[in-house]
Amino acid sequence: MSQISDREECGRGIWDSSKAKDPINAKVFRDRFGELEVSIDRLDTADLVALADLHDKARGGGRFKGWGVLTAAQIRSASCEIVEAPLPENPWHANIVFPEASKADEDQWKQISVTLAAMARWRSK
Repeated sequence: MSQISDREECGRGIWDSSKAKDPINAKVFRDRFGELEVSIDRLDTADLVALADLHDKARGGGRFKGWGVLTAAQIRSASCEIVEAPLPENPWHANIVFPEASKADEDQWKQISVTLAAMARWRSK
């Protein structure tokens, strides 16, 4: 496994057109409370056209809008880890891993997503 460089850009996929803009909505960076991992794409290493096509097909076609983009350093500055997690259908997949303590503290969990969203910028597919 290679180390993800602090400068590497990663993106959280956005399908909802109301969230496909700056500023990025904090809900983009969270799933259900208690889940510590959020899927992202390693944009600097990805074939972006192929990745966007993959996301379009994964949710029924044509709905994928783009990404909320952060650097790995920004993710780490929010007390999160970033780990490679390639999937057979998406070799550019990784996860943002929230701190273990946020699993039991909903306010902390929400605040991390707010912090990530505040640093993120919109990038169209």
